[in-house]
Amino acid sequence: MTDHAMAEAGARNLLEACIGAHAGDRVLVVKSDGADDYDPAVADFVSSIAADMGCEAQTLMAPALDSPQHFPDEVANAMQAVDHTVFFARIGDQFRFCETPGHCSKTMTYALNLDLLGSDFCRVPHSLMVDVLDRLNTRIAKGGSWRITCPMGTDLEATSAPFEPESQEGDFTVDLFPIGVFRPLGAGDMAGRLATRWISPTLNRVYEPAGFVVDEPVVLAIDGGRIAGFEGPDARRVEAHYDYVAGLFDIDGRNVHSWHAGIHPKTWYDRRVADSLIRWGTVAFNSPRYTHFHTCGDYPPGEISPVLIDATITFDGETLWQDGRFAFLDRDDMVALRDSHAGAAGAYEPCWEIGL
Repeated sequence: MTDHAMAEAGARNLLEACIGAHAGDRVLVVKSDGADDYDPAVADFVSSIAADMGCEAQTLMAPALDSPQHFPDEVANAMQAVDHTVFFARIGDQFRFCETPGHCSKTMTYALNLDLLGSDFCRVPHSLMVDVLDRLNTRIAKGGSWRITCPMGTDLEATSAPFEPESQEGDFTVDLFPIGVFRPLGAGDMAGRLATRWISPTLNRVYEPAGFVVDEPVVLAIDGGRIAGFEGPDARRVEAHYDYVAGLFDIDGRNVHSWHAGIHPKTWYDRRVADSLIRWGTVAFNSPRYTHFHTCGDYPPGEISPVLIDATITFDGETLWQDGRFAFLDRDDMVALRDSHAGAAGAYEPCWEIGL
């Protein structure tokens, strides 16, 4: 049963701390009919909390889109007349790398239902996660070598600077709530072996089959940011899927554009991955246990996203993720950062339950 007091705390973390809404602000909540896994009740609940805060709140049903090629006119027109837009619908995710209409704040949420909204996932102080992300981006922007390994046999390395602080490459055009990933890191000179069982869609465009889980790891041989081959019992199935999706959209099926890992220790998933790979990825990608790659396409996020679980990731020899735990948070300066935020005492304690 949903704890409405906790759900309200999550909603206020979104409305007050994340989007900065105040009494008198106009807030548009874009909702789903439930077909994309978002419970419409969570959008209605957040809209009601916004109204209780004195905002002019309205909800609007989002149309289902096959791809982010044209922003729906009815949503675009409504966004032109408000101060804030909050997406509780997949449309917000589809346009996270694209230009969006209006000058309002735009926020994509990953609280699929009221239980997730009321969980620690949405109640960790948003200001803390902003600061964590800023410090991590600063650390990564120093450049140098990095390496990714995982228990299934992944071993990937690159030596180029992943991004420059002033670069907009891979930046999101909507804010994310909760904050769960850093800016994608370029994979142009990445080489090694990527071992995975989870061949996931990126939710950019709609196609069937969208993805699948294989019983034994498939290894993608990577050379210079490209997939050079597939190995393992299900290699032919995975390779055929890449060829199918590439042909469907006339894109470069072997390109590995970029990657990033989750940074939100309190990410929690309320079902099992076997129930729905798409629903699982919508939430679980925020977890430090989850590392994913943007492949099959020339631009982020691509169309196919191989997933690693419980990776170890080092930058210039410093371990920032250790077996799926966000070890960067163990640093003395990061502990002091947590202690400087009210209500964040347990924010770094990892939640391991992400549907596996």
